[in-house]
Amino acid sequence: MSNSKIKYVKVHGFTGRGANAKEAKQDAIRQIESLNQGHWEPTIIEWRGHSVLVFRGLNGWQSTFLRHDVNDVLTIRGYAMGDGSYREAVASAQRHVADLGFLPGEEPIDTFPDFLTDEGQRKDLIFTRKWRMEYKTLVDKGFSDIDARRILSRTSGNTTSAEEVRSTS
Repeated sequence: MSNSKIKYVKVHGFTGRGANAKEAKQDAIRQIESLNQGHWEPTIIEWRGHSVLVFRGLNGWQSTFLRHDVNDVLTIRGYAMGDGSYREAVASAQRHVADLGFLPGEEPIDTFPDFLTDEGQRKDLIFTRKWRMEYKTLVDKGFSDIDARRILSRTSGNTTSAEEVRSTS
């Protein structure tokens, strides 16, 4: 079906699409009915003072960072859209909180909250943490942002360390 033949129909704020108006309306109704599937219970992921609220909206599961100010007023800090599943939104929130709560130089690089059990996410975070630590070392030694990124792009994923590149630059 080419784009010129696609029909769009709006039903109670939902836009359906189809080969004709009837199919487009059925698509919009299907979207509305899908709101009754699954649950709507929000989840808060917390670790070391960092919190993310995972909640369901009309377009799927979403997340936002939470912050308590000095008066203990809860505020939203940032916003991330999501069309994914509850599981995907929670996994993303867990990864963000585990990343933000890490204390570089004060603990082993493989320190994670108990809830972060996915081995792939752990490996990804270790890689990210190593990259950030090497980046900081390069910048602290006087390399510009762009030069530090270039050095790290040459060393990421291979056996040459940033230290070896620094000594030959």
